[in-house]
This record gives sequence, C-alpha cells and structure tokens, in this order.
Amino acid sequence: MSLQFNLARLGLGSAMVLLAIVIFGSARAQNATSPEAFLHQLYQPYVLDAWPDKSMGPQKIYDPDLLALIKRDQFFMQKYEKGLVRVDPICGCQDTDAFRVTKIAVQSQGAGKAKATVAFTNSGHRDEVGYELVSVGGQWRVHDILGSIAPSLRTYLATGLAKEEREIARSTQ
Repeated sequence: MSLQFNLARLGLGSAMVLLAIVIFGSARAQNATSPEAFLHQLYQPYVLDAWPDKSMGPQKIYDPDLLALIKRDQFFMQKYEKGLVRVDPICGCQDTDAFRVTKIAVQSQGAGKAKATVAFTNSGHRDEVGYELVSVGGQWRVHDILGSIAPSLRTYLATGLAKEEREIARSTQ
C-alpha cells in the first residue's frame, strides 16, 4: 500500500492533518539537533532546579577532546588534589538559586560549527557564558567554554594540566 493510497482513503481533511503532523514533526526533529535546542537542553536542569542533572552525561555535552581534558583534570583532583576546575563550567558556579536563562544567541560558523552566548541570572547575579559548539555525529557538543572560568576552558585546562604534570613529575623524581 502506498502513501498516496492511504491519504486517498483518509479523505482530504484527515490527509491535511496527517501532512501537518509529518511536516511539523520533521521540523521539531530538526530543531532538536540545532545549537539552540542543545543549549536549551543543557540549561534546563539549572532552570528547573534539578542541578546537577546526570541524565545528559558529559559525553552528550562535551566534544571528545574537551571531555578528555575534563576527565584528566578530574583524575588530578582525585589522585593529587590538584584539579583546576572547582566549579561547574556551564554556570561558573557551585550552587544555583533562582536560575533563569535570559538569552541564547547562536551564530553559525559554517557546517557543523557555531558560536553561542548564553546570558542568565543565578542568585540574582547576571552572567554570560560563551560557547564554541561543534556537531559530532549529527549532535551538538561543547568544543570550548568562554568566560565562565577562564577566557577559554580548553586552553586553561591544556596549559594548566601540562604544568601540573611537570610539577608532579618533578616531585616524584
């Protein structure tokens, strides 16, 4: 049975409703993979006071390279108590209270790349965090966070961890 045959049997009104569902359903599915939708999903637990939310998981937030740096930092924190990131880099905070996203602005940087800014209030204080986003396997991920902890989280971790490794190597010789 073809789609044409089924639509003909449904009648014109039902066929139009079905067509609208297909069109809007497709648009919604496309929006679910947009940078804006990704950032809305990322900040939803903060807004709902359900932070920290483990359901998204770091592998669904960060690109593989940034995730590797974050995991290396966590390793240094656990093993040597020398970690660099001591706050949540998404909000630049340790706690949230009356968290509200006030603006999400995204600029495409070509295929699979975007820059974004998220403005929010937390505990009555206004803040703004920048993002470099990349598409990984068709899903948006954070490539870098700009301004929550350092001008570039990626650079801060890469240079800071290299320094930590040198200091640890010297102290164990």
